[in-house]
Amino acid sequence: MKMKGSLRIIIALALALCLALGASCASGGAGASGASQAAAPVRQSVAEYSWAELSTIADEVAQAPDDPTRRETVKRYHLVNDEGRLDGTQAKPVQLADGTQTSAVVVGFARDDVTGGGAAGITFMFADAVAWLPMNNDGGAKDAADTVPLNVYGGWNGCEVRAWLNGPFAAQLPTSLQAVMQSVDKTSVAVTPTDAGDTLIYDDGGFVSGARTLVETCSDRLWLPAFSELFPMRTGDYLMNDSPEWAQLMELEGIRYQLFVDQLVKADSENGICQRSLVGSGEPCRWWLRTAGGGSFSEVLESGKARYDGASPTGSAQGIVPCFAL
Repeated sequence: MKMKGSLRIIIALALALCLALGASCASGGAGASGASQAAAPVRQSVAEYSWAELSTIADEVAQAPDDPTRRETVKRYHLVNDEGRLDGTQAKPVQLADGTQTSAVVVGFARDDVTGGGAAGITFMFADAVAWLPMNNDGGAKDAADTVPLNVYGGWNGCEVRAWLNGPFAAQLPTSLQAVMQSVDKTSVAVTPTDAGDTLIYDDGGFVSGARTLVETCSDRLWLPAFSELFPMRTGDYLMNDSPEWAQLMELEGIRYQLFVDQLVKADSENGICQRSLVGSGEPCRWWLRTAGGGSFSEVLESGKARYDGASPTGSAQGIVPCFAL
């Protein structure tokens, strides 16, 4: 009897030990998983988050199953105002390696495609023109009226500003920001319609077919916004009225970021949302867009209006206002 009682005790102790070990393993596994999926803390403004925290939030935004969930997520983290809109105040300070002080403004959510798949949760645009540069120097110094197709000197894919942004300028950013920036696919028009008449096919309504053969997709960590990412193309703006076939082609470069939708920005109206100043100057300046048009690249004027044709020659210096995504 004593033997049987001792055996029962030994078996009970063994079972208890196994259960304890199993619970410990389960707890450890849950802890590791929880750490990798831990939510970011909720702070009161974009400026208060670290770049690492914003990256974690961006992942949550990108993985939201639907738009209502995404809207709830960005509102919970105070990435939008109380009405759920972007108004240009959702910004985070950025200090460059040379000491230059600027900031980056949230312009949209889940609007850019990550190279390799998935969406980037948050897209930012700098609040200042971070440099004063021509889009291209040597081969790009064309007269604004020149009708040489833009792919002769590279369009966005081959322009000098793109190389500068993703090289020397990227190295000036804080290492904490560099560590979480995503490479995203950006589309750009590579030729002008004037010189592609034998390639573009117009129907009776003036629309383009086969236009996708005329655009290029680049993988960038930093880029200039496109005309269509800021301004409406089909709501009576002058661009759609004057050149509907070119407007349709330009629309392939991307859809509007939320900030510019929320603030009802239009290309033919003055607005403060699109006004930029050269960093440190305080004076509004013109700045480049990556969209080709009229023998040059499109530009935003000092007033916040924009134009896609008759723009400044690509060899002339203007403001550089980059975007990036987490």
